[in-house]
Amino acid sequence: PSGVVQEDHILGNGQRAVTGKVITINYSVKNVDGTFSNEITKTFRLGISEFIRAFDYGIVGMRT
Repeated sequence: PSGVVQEDHILGNGQRAVTGKVITINYSVKNVDGTFSNEITKTFRLGISEFIRAFDYGIVGMRT
């Protein structure tokens, strides 16, 4: 419904990410030409549009 595509590359079995929790993620951005930018690490509170709004939807429910 939100247009966000969530793709799990590695499935975890730890705690789920929930709205309001402070999380740290590592991610990279895929460029239009198919290459990837450098990996970025970011810590933010999930669910309050503090960083990238789409992450509030795509990360909730993921496991560590």
